Parts: sequence; structure tokens; C-alpha cells
Amino acid sequence: MGLFSLVVYVPLAVRRSAWSDDFPLVVKDSMNKAVSDGRPVLAFLNRLVLGSIDSIGGLVVARLIGVVGLAVLLGYLTRLLLGLGWSPFLASLTGCSMGLLPPFHVYAGWASVFTFPWVMLLGAASGQLWLRSLVNRQRHWAAMALLGMTTALLAYPPAAMFCWVPLGLRLISTPNGPRASVVESCRMGLLVLAAGPISLVLARVSMAILGVEPDGRFQFIGSVPELADKIRWFASRPPAIAARPFVISSPSDVAGLLTAAPVLLVVVAGLLLRYKGPVQDRVASLAVFAGVAMMTMFSHLITPENQTEYRYMAGLIVLTWAALVLACREVFGLALAGRRALGHRETVVALALLGVIGAGTLLARQNIEHRMRARSRSGSPSRSCPTRLG
Repeated sequence: MGLFSLVVYVPLAVRRSAWSDDFPLVVKDSMNKAVSDGRPVLAFLNRLVLGSIDSIGGLVVARLIGVVGLAVLLGYLTRLLLGLGWSPFLASLTGCSMGLLPPFHVYAGWASVFTFPWVMLLGAASGQLWLRSLVNRQRHWAAMALLGMTTALLAYPPAAMFCWVPLGLRLISTPNGPRASVVESCRMGLLVLAAGPISLVLARVSMAILGVEPDGRFQFIGSVPELADKIRWFASRPPAIAARPFVISSPSDVAGLLTAAPVLLVVVAGLLLRYKGPVQDRVASLAVFAGVAMMTMFSHLITPENQTEYRYMAGLIVLTWAALVLACREVFGLALAGRRALGHRETVVALALLGVIGAGTLLARQNIEHRMRARSRSGSPSRSCPTRLG
């Protein structure tokens, strides 16, 4: 959970270090880069926190803000799991293990991303509030949710897409059938479709006010070949990476398939066991969940670039990991069917999570420290490699 992540990451965050992407932050004119990318809120926050920093040592403050944001985000996710019916023990262990997933390693070493966990939290909270306000017909709260989502998109769109995570967790924790799942997914899509154009207009206005030209990346897929290329890329890369949640190395296509396929099979089998009703309803519910997981990368899927980076896949990896935990619980239950040990299936999963947390803690620290040592050996700041694969 939150406190656990602080114990893991704070000792690393307070070290005097920087990655190459951090150095432009000490050059105040570089703040315009965020505006040209369509992220004026990110530019404002960078200037607010980093405006007075003129040395590597000052970046510690930004990293600590990022680590605290991660702790708050994990506390939010753990509380969400509890509200969805997870046992306190299993929810706490799952929350701790989520904080060790590779997308979250960067907050202890990369000052440039100190806002990301806070934007993820804003996106998730806005998504929850939006769904609740539509059900209860509370227009003022719906307006607040729209404002929150728009703000998140103006800060960092890939992190804002974390809005889909609470819905995805609910679809696998308390399945209500494919029809209800589709309705909720469409409602969440409505929030994204409403906030997206508003954020684009405001981003353009901010560029005009500041006299900044839009960056070349401020564009969207506009042709069939680009769309086909995006589909091929997504089918071959992000799902395989998400199915190898604690493996950081970039695999070959064959190695990725051999290691990811068994995990995906367990997830599919476990969720099909978890869903109720006829086979076609179970398959439909699984398809809706897969669609929601894919939508966590929506902001990247509509752009021509095919960058395989962890920061674009945080929501996808979190949902895949949560689904794997529940799937293992169902598979163990099936394996123990007819035995008195059936009630202990959650204990088996909890023990496995304890092992994952122990190994994941070592891997997280080693990954961050490796980048720091690489900088010391080279005499120059290390690249942001922990967030990039392939």
C-alpha cells in the first residue's frame, strides 16, 4: 500500500541523481515544450515546483512529490479493492504488489514525471465520480468529473487514461453481466469523448496565448495505413508486456510469446470461471473487460507513434495484474474442488503474493540503482531506460 511504497522508494528518491530527461527541467524556457505538446497544466506544475531549481540536488523535491503521489494512488486503489469485496489481507497485498510494477519504478529516479501519479489519481477519481453521478443523475457532480478529466488530459493524457482502471477492477471483481458492463463502458467513453475535444481546444488556446507552435507529436491517426500499423503494433507488443508484469527486459517476439502466452491463458481461464451465466455471456464479459483494459492506452492508440514505454501502459499493466490475481484464485479453487482445502485458496494466493512482493522489491530497487550506477560509470546522466522497452 502507500506506506509500503514509501519505505521502498523514498531512500532512492532522496539520493542526489538525475536522468538525462531531467536536465531540461532546470532550463526555464523548456517549460514551453509541455505547452507545445498540448499539456499546459503540466507546464504550469513544472514551473511551480521546478521553477527555482538550478542544480541536480533540487530535483529530490520533485521525486519525493512523485513518490508521495504514488503512495496516495496505491492507497486509493487498495481502498477501491476493499469496496469491491476483496478481503482486507488480499487487497492490501495486491495494493503493495501493484506499487512494485515497473511503470511505478520511475518515480524514485525520474524527476520529470513527478506529476504522473497525481494525474492518474485525478483521472481515476474523475471516472468514478462520472459514473456515479450519471447513475444518480447528479449534474453538478458530473460537471466536476468533466472538469477533473479535462484537467488531467491537459496535464498528461496517457496518465489521465487511468480513469478506466476503477471500471476495469469493478468488471472483474463484481461482474454484472455483459449488458451492464457495456453500458458502464459506454458511459466512461462518453466522459473521454466529452473531455477530449475540450482539452484540445484549451491546449490550442494556451499555445496561441504563449506564442508556441504545436509539436509534431500533437497529431492523430489520419489514414488507413497508420491505423493498420497501430493495430499490428498493439496486437504484438503491449498485451505481451502486460502479461510479463515484473519482467523488465525487452524480449524477442518468440521469447515474449512463450513467456506471456501462459499468463494470458491463466487470466482468460480464471476470468471465464469467475463470470457467471452461459458461455457466450462469459466470453462477452471477458471481451468487454479486454476492451476497457485496451482503452487505458487510448491516448496513445490514436496517435501515429508506436512507442513501447511503461508510462503509456500503467493502466493496462495494473488491470492485467489484478486480473491475474483473481484468475489464480479461481484456478486454485477449481484445482481444490471437492476437498476441504477449498476455503484456503485465498491463503495460497496470499502466500504467492508475499513471494512476489519480496522479489518485486528487490527487482525495483535493483532497476533504479542500476540506472544510477550507469550514470556514475559514464559520468553523464542516464537515459530514462526503465520506462522503455523494445
